[in-house]
Amino acid sequence: MPKLLAALLCAFAAAHAQRPLPAAGTISGVVKDAGSGAPIPNASVEASGWSASGGPTPSAITDVEGRYKLFNLPPGRVSVKVTVAAGTARRSVTLGAGQDVTGIALAPSLRGIIAGKVVDEFNDRVTGVCVTAINRTYRQGVLQSIYHGSVGITNDKGEYRIRVPSGAAVLVLAQQNGAATADVGAIQRGLRPIAEAPYDPKLRKQLVAPSYYPGANSVDGAEAITLRSGEVREGVDIRITRGPSYCAEGTIEWNGAPAAMGFWFSAARVHRGYGTYHPEPMARTGLDGRFRICDLSPGEYTVSAHHNSPGPRIPDNGSLTFRIADKDVSNLSVVVHPSADLTGEIAWDVTNPAPQVEVLMMLYPLAGAAVSSVRAAAPGSFKIEGIPPQDYEVRAYARPPGFDMKTTSFYVKEVTYGGASVLHELMHMGAAMGNDGLHVLVANDGASLSGRLADRDGGGVQDSYIVLLPAAAETASAIAKSMLTTDTDQNGAFGWDTLPPGKYLAMAMHTAPVLTPEFMARVIQMRSEATPVELAPKSAVNLRLVPLAGPSVR
Repeated sequence: MPKLLAALLCAFAAAHAQRPLPAAGTISGVVKDAGSGAPIPNASVEASGWSASGGPTPSAITDVEGRYKLFNLPPGRVSVKVTVAAGTARRSVTLGAGQDVTGIALAPSLRGIIAGKVVDEFNDRVTGVCVTAINRTYRQGVLQSIYHGSVGITNDKGEYRIRVPSGAAVLVLAQQNGAATADVGAIQRGLRPIAEAPYDPKLRKQLVAPSYYPGANSVDGAEAITLRSGEVREGVDIRITRGPSYCAEGTIEWNGAPAAMGFWFSAARVHRGYGTYHPEPMARTGLDGRFRICDLSPGEYTVSAHHNSPGPRIPDNGSLTFRIADKDVSNLSVVVHPSADLTGEIAWDVTNPAPQVEVLMMLYPLAGAAVSSVRAAAPGSFKIEGIPPQDYEVRAYARPPGFDMKTTSFYVKEVTYGGASVLHELMHMGAAMGNDGLHVLVANDGASLSGRLADRDGGGVQDSYIVLLPAAAETASAIAKSMLTTDTDQNGAFGWDTLPPGKYLAMAMHTAPVLTPEFMARVIQMRSEATPVELAPKSAVNLRLVPLAGPSVR
């Protein structure tokens, strides 16, 4: 990713080196805590895009009163972002040539703390239990539970404290960890590949069954918690139950034979998520490839393994999902498959041929590994090297050569793999027959949508969010896969440069859109109040919206 970003920066800078320099503008304002309103000093503020001199835009550090000022900014829409130790905030600003925009307030929500104790059915404290926050979110229309925040281990009093992002609904999960210990570092270092638990289940100690606050054994009965900025929520006590402890054993194979492998296991009910911390135990097998995992409650689990290949290629990977019912599981076989090169071709929609454009392809692994990407010309072909066989989100963007971010009618109309669409669906690497790769179709009939969010008196509503969804999207899954979002600038203006033609529904909200079940339910509730929009091919539509009433949800 760093190399790709550097290449994009160089290409853009070269494209602009010979153009007349626009008059520079400035943006200034103050950074305050979203909860208390107190100014935040020493916060880093930066703007996306490019400076008026053609280089990256400058940044600033807030003073003791939380004030900042960004200089040398080009005209156009600029995204201003503040980053503090425990949170971020972003605003959109539209600059005219040489304009000085003031009063742009940024209010990051600081991380909060959830604290409590874990007790059993007899109200006795439970020590050495792993407690973490879980976020329920959609990825390509699939609702998942993802680790969200830090992990804590109950002390000798059964107490825990975890730090979590504020403003988003989370579930709190307490579970026995394979490396049951009061030392968080020990969990990160790993567990024994062959557990020492007795082979006779009757001789094993009972196990803490995974429990969600306040005492549910599944997400269906869990109670969500949403913290205010910087809030410390005490008394989040979790009541657990105990049950039998089961084991699972098997062999990891690579290149047709057992081999020494690094591996980890996790409950299939919780995913790691991209770029998030995950408290899953890790270990390494011996040369015989054998593993034995114990301290398992009934449920579904995944064993994953990897083998580091020589050179810069991504490690070979393999995984196996199994279920524990009411007895131990044996003879499991985890096969580590070599990473493969993914080839593809980019073509124009036959009804809309056009000059050459560039397409940026990005593959986001569902298991949270590294993102793979490639940039290629359309029409043309491409290859992404060393892709592990797993599920991916596919994201594709079409732009003119040099990725000049001007208004354009180019867009990626479809992406298929093995004959199935993966533009809004998960792609399973290896599912295509033979050497069939990705097929990307680029169209040149995109429409643009601009507008203004205004209050009853006609004044622009700044720092709000616009949600745009296809009119045919009615379920939470369909909305999560296809929903588009943007925010309003200091004048209430918003817009999209390029959208596929079709029928849409537009609505305005005060809180940032997120892909949680609560937010999806709110969008479904608001569909009847949304403003219908029809975009004809290559049309330019202007829209006026008013804020919709109703509670904010995350």
